[in-house]
Parts: sequence; structure tokens; C-alpha cells
Amino acid sequence: MFARVFAQGLSAEMPQRFVASMSKAKREGRIFIDWMRNKRTSTAVLPWSLRARPGATIAVPLSWKALAALGSSSAFTIRDKPVLKDAWPQFFATRQTIRAQALSFARKRDAAGSP
Repeated sequence: MFARVFAQGLSAEMPQRFVASMSKAKREGRIFIDWMRNKRTSTAVLPWSLRARPGATIAVPLSWKALAALGSSSAFTIRDKPVLKDAWPQFFATRQTIRAQALSFARKRDAAGSP
């Protein structure tokens, strides 16, 4: 619930930059906030997953710095060595919580049916 309300609220506040709709036609030129992958039953692409694309490209974990320098989402293929395996060394050590105020806001927004 929180992820959906957050994504929809972000897209409502800054529609020129963000979108919460899966429709590729609606996403063009904007950042898609995929709230649908934030459920227990959802599937997601794991790091080092092979993509069903020409050239056997793979999904790899990247730091923000490495991502900014990347020219394409198909930069890595199955033939590349996994040299980036430690891109997120603190990932599992980081603890986060959603503040009570944010949850309260999300619940009110959800109950009101706000986009």
C-alpha cells in the first residue's frame, strides 16, 4: 500500500518527471516508479539475470556512479566477467523504516482514493 500511494503521489506532484503507470506509452521520457514489484507475490529481475534479448545481455547491480557513466542498459553480456559483484557492499547492512507520519499520510491518501 505504501509503495503504491508513494508512487502515485510522486507522479501526481511531478507528472512531467515521474509516472506510476506500467503503460510504456505513458512512461516515455519519464521515470517509472514500479510500485507493483513491492509485494510478497511479485517477481523481479535478480542481479546477474540473463535477459531475453539479442546479445544475451544481463542485469547487473550498479552503484549510482557506475550507472551515470553507463551508455546503455545492454552494456553487459553473458560473456562479461562478474567484476561488479560488490557494487552494493552495504546493501544488507542498511536498516530502514517508514516513519509513522509517512504511513499515516499514505493511509489517508489511500482511503480517500487519491492518485
